Amino acid sequence: MSNKIILTVFCIFLSVMYFAEIAHSFETVDECYKKLVRKFPSVEAIKAEFGDRAIWEERTEPSPHDNNLILRITYMSYPGIEISTMGYTWEGKDSFFITSLNVYKAGIVNFSGIDIGSARISVIRKFGRPVSNKNNELRYEDDTTGDMSITFIIEIDKVVEIRFTSYPD
Repeated sequence: MSNKIILTVFCIFLSVMYFAEIAHSFETVDECYKKLVRKFPSVEAIKAEFGDRAIWEERTEPSPHDNNLILRITYMSYPGIEISTMGYTWEGKDSFFITSLNVYKAGIVNFSGIDIGSARISVIRKFGRPVSNKNNELRYEDDTTGDMSITFIIEIDKVVEIRFTSYPD
């Protein structure tokens, strides 16, 4: 009887330690975005990382909120990754946002160690319970406004695509 009690207590202890470790390792979408922008702080940094072999589309348009503000919108497509950005200058300062990033190939960009080919359980251990879990998509949103999200597309329990979206409005 005492062996069963000891074994039960030990199993409970391991479970508590395991779940505490998972809870502390949860990554937020906000933290992932900050790391992403540190890696790619400008269109030039993206070019430096991937080269000039991209399919490019660039345009400018007035801001929907301020006609005096001109937005610079760039879409870049490289083998295994697509990136959309938005930038503008206001009061003498440049602003830059990554508005979307889709990754299809391993080793290009990962979010907190999660990359193409990572196991579904690894995503859940790293990010916690998704906001949405349908059609083999695990979707996570930022903690405050919901203006940013990361979606992991899963096939046969492995990540096959990672989508990051930001609405810098």
